[in-house]
Amino acid sequence: MKIAIFTPSFLPKFSGAEIFHHNLATRLAGRGHEVTVVLPRKTGKALQEKGWALPYRLEAFPANVWSYYKRWPALASFLAGRRLGGLQRRHGFDVWHGVMAYPTGVSLVPWAQKNGIAHLIRSAGDDVISSRGGEVGLRLDGRVNRLVAGATRGAQAVVALSDTIREEFVKLGVAPERIHTIPNAVDLARFQQVSRDFSRSAERENLGMDPGGFLFLAVGRNHPQKNYPALLEAARILRSQGKVFQVLLLGRGTEEIARAAEASGLTGIFRGTEIAATAGGLPVFPPEALVRAYCAADCFVMPSVLEGFSTALLEAMAAELPVITTDAPGCGDFVRNGKDAIMVPVNDAEALSRAMLQVLENGATRNQLRELSKNRAAMFGWDSVLSLYENLYFSLAEERRIAKS
Repeated sequence: MKIAIFTPSFLPKFSGAEIFHHNLATRLAGRGHEVTVVLPRKTGKALQEKGWALPYRLEAFPANVWSYYKRWPALASFLAGRRLGGLQRRHGFDVWHGVMAYPTGVSLVPWAQKNGIAHLIRSAGDDVISSRGGEVGLRLDGRVNRLVAGATRGAQAVVALSDTIREEFVKLGVAPERIHTIPNAVDLARFQQVSRDFSRSAERENLGMDPGGFLFLAVGRNHPQKNYPALLEAARILRSQGKVFQVLLLGRGTEEIARAAEASGLTGIFRGTEIAATAGGLPVFPPEALVRAYCAADCFVMPSVLEGFSTALLEAMAAELPVITTDAPGCGDFVRNGKDAIMVPVNDAEALSRAMLQVLENGATRNQLRELSKNRAAMFGWDSVLSLYENLYFSLAEERRIAKS
């Protein structure tokens, strides 16, 4: 098949959605499909400068068009349709895979429906769902909310990462038979290989951490969605109780969190850094250094206020780490309401500190949580997820073929 993946963000930035769609495109190409990633022009230029040997084609989309949607939606839709139509004539795609309902979904759906082009929208989380406290969510903007509602109701198919997102699609008026729940995936073999040939103490030294101290790990950029202030407050509570531990934050901008912790008196506890992908060749995500960091930690902590289907949570479980997370939208779907991890209320630093203390001091709890993580991660290998997408692509393309005949 000829498949277009249309995305507002992509490598060399590597958050969860970017990593997933690179891995999806790479694996689809490995199965013989012809894959093109349609991405913002600046992003494509930055990616090409990396010199990576990508197995898929890149095509540019003028991202400035998206800035028009809030003020001149008709003009934005016209301009988007012209560019998408040009790409369709050039490549003859069998199906378009839109990443996020906004802004790509609102660009893709009207054009695809008008021209009888097979397509889907895959929600990344905050394009459809919002945090309970109103801190995070694109639809908190009324104009975006109206655009998302129109795009999702008009789409040939939508993909939900979790039951929470699926329920939100239903509330938006999407027919249930057009909603497909397909989760994120993880390369289990990579984590298993690293854990077999690995020195935890050496890796901790490489990361600038105490080789012998208890290590909590959090992965994710410095963003309100990740709610790192709650983690700082929980650490402050534990510190006041005389507990000895360390916290490693991995993600863009996390060094700012570490500096804030130091300034507030949490001396020598936090370290924040970003792990870069290897230059040259075909990039592997998550990067090897990140996989090793997971395997070097004692416990994974995610205090988020909102997640779609957290790649970091899945990777932590693949590394067989005990997991502490919140009952935020998205998190509860993945850890099944606390059955696979310790779950605490959102923004409850006291509860978070108690959970961290339990894992810190109770070896039996750690062992139990490791086993739960291992079993849960085993359900999300790439082979099954890739087949779900292939089957959906073929089904959508066939539906359009029959409609035209």
